[in-house]
Amino acid sequence: MIKQLYLLAISSLLATASMAQCQELRRIANPFTDKTVVMTTSVEQQSIEPVQYERIDEKGQTQYLLHLYTETGSFLSPKGATVVFKDGAKIQWTDAVVKSFFQKGHYVSRSIIELPEDLVEQFQEKEIAFIKLSLNEQWLTFSQSQRAKNILTCVLFSDVIAIKSDAVISQ
Repeated sequence: MIKQLYLLAISSLLATASMAQCQELRRIANPFTDKTVVMTTSVEQQSIEPVQYERIDEKGQTQYLLHLYTETGSFLSPKGATVVFKDGAKIQWTDAVVKSFFQKGHYVSRSIIELPEDLVEQFQEKEIAFIKLSLNEQWLTFSQSQRAKNILTCVLFSDVIAIKSDAVISQ
């Protein structure tokens, strides 16, 4: 009975997240190391999608990574990341490494940050207003902010939903 209630709760949560967006996840499982990685497909493409997530499950431990991108790049001050939510709350990582590169005709800045579990809930519940990497700001549209929340919900519950591009590493 408890399992049925749990699955019903997850189903209702996923109903709020667009299932089409859940199909944009990729799961890579390595049975030899007991490591599974779930990420948005745009992480591999280094897309300019401003907020992306990655979940790594290995030997009973779960780690969440937050990928932040801005469409402008700067080779000055290559440290520091900030996320500001629409309610005014702010999270800063002053030592976050920021890398800039040229991609698809744009300079892009990227930072990959380990997201502690106590912050995951904030990213799931709140809308992001803008992100700042080093000196570069990226304002999010309403749809980008909603998409970030929906994708995170998909990543969080990826162990109980089917993902279109499951891949098992066999070598």
